[in-house]
Amino acid sequence: LKLFGPTRRVQECVCVHATACGEAAPLLALLGLRMESGVVTFHISDDFSVSGAPNGGYLAHLAVRAARGVVQQPDLLSLSTRYLRKALENEDADFVVSPIAVGRSVSTVSVTLTQGGQPTSTYLMTFGNLGRQSGPSFLGTLLWPPDLPLPEDDSLIDVLQHGQPLNRSPGYAKATLHKHLSLLVRRDCSFARSAMSGRVSPSKELSYEGWCGFVDGRTLDLQTSIWLVDALPPPILTLMEIAWVPTLELTVRCFARPAPGSHRLKLRYTCTACVNGLLESETTVWDASGQLVARAGQLALLKLPAASRL
Repeated sequence: LKLFGPTRRVQECVCVHATACGEAAPLLALLGLRMESGVVTFHISDDFSVSGAPNGGYLAHLAVRAARGVVQQPDLLSLSTRYLRKALENEDADFVVSPIAVGRSVSTVSVTLTQGGQPTSTYLMTFGNLGRQSGPSFLGTLLWPPDLPLPEDDSLIDVLQHGQPLNRSPGYAKATLHKHLSLLVRRDCSFARSAMSGRVSPSKELSYEGWCGFVDGRTLDLQTSIWLVDALPPPILTLMEIAWVPTLELTVRCFARPAPGSHRLKLRYTCTACVNGLLESETTVWDASGQLVARAGQLALLKLPAASRL
């Protein structure tokens, strides 16, 4: 991880070396430095991809980490992303960070991901402090958390670790992202039946509920929750064979930090509309207590296998 650009206290290059999962902001704070604007360089791994393209949630996760180096607030409140072109695996990417408004309670930052001098995706983020947020709370009935058995219940199955590829087209079969993820759903739901058989289902049920997390059992915070809302297979894969579902636009709204020690989140993923190959979907995650953590909406392209287009 390399950080460089002007700071409030010095005009010099600041270089920080960290692992792919490290955080730059705490080290900058320790040094007494704040980056006004600059560039964060990450190496884009090929270990979090679908059809040879780095997952959009993974890229957004990196962009949020880059932006956190210029704000005092600890929590992402909202994220609006536009994916302009396919990012390249196994290549470095520059995340150009530009503060727009930095305040005491809320700050807004823009980030542009570039490779080879070309913009690949853009991000507009607002940060705040969810730990200090107060006021009335209520949820409409559509946002009540799903009533799920406990993760260890035998009525659930991990469809990503034990199921067949939901899409058997050559490109989609190269997905590397899902080996890191765990998705527990009811064995008798249409999504599980399709996942276990590897075949599309005649069911028109374009939604599923379950427990999501990472295979390594890592503790989930708000940062990893942002990744999860765009990392899981869309329910429409149970209805038809699809070559790829590249995201055009992703919007995430965060409401609360997951309860401390959370290893899984409750999830509801729904495809709400598909018109002429434009797919709209919504993902909502709650912690085990039923606290709403985050919601995401996205617009994606539905790309069919070549044989289906003949």
